[in-house]
Amino acid sequence: MSRTSDWMNAFVGQARSDWQAYQLVYHSTLPPCHAMHYLQMATEKLAKAALLAGGMKPDELRNSHLAFTKFLRLAFRNRNLRLEMGMTGAQIRAHFASALPIADAIERLAPALAGGGVNPEYPWESPDGVVHTPATFSFELVEGLSTPKGVNLLKDISLMLRNFEKLFG
Repeated sequence: MSRTSDWMNAFVGQARSDWQAYQLVYHSTLPPCHAMHYLQMATEKLAKAALLAGGMKPDELRNSHLAFTKFLRLAFRNRNLRLEMGMTGAQIRAHFASALPIADAIERLAPALAGGGVNPEYPWESPDGVVHTPATFSFELVEGLSTPKGVNLLKDISLMLRNFEKLFG
């Protein structure tokens, strides 16, 4: 059986690659669905790496897409992250709690969590019978990411990916 640290390193390595793809695609002329896809994947894998660093076991995480919001609810416990962000436990808890609606929207982009609805990978049918194509769909989340809370969350993700070993290692 592989060690937890092997899984943690694999998840953070892939999260960094997915984040890089998100950055490239976001600034391209490709439809927003592609950026949303990579953002969802990057945050899921970052969260899984951080949760593994915090003591979870690989088997508890591998078969679920629910990780990002779970991680943000627990992040206030990480002393290194609090110090890096210059916040107390209560401040960082409130900071991430305010970002949870956006984080949840990112997490629910995973087709397995979208409930047959809005997702960046597969067409879906809305309740009114309209079939939507991700490549031509306007994701509300794109606007949410440009709000102050969204911008701060993206900065936090970037910080955690850049400094993962220092913060969680």
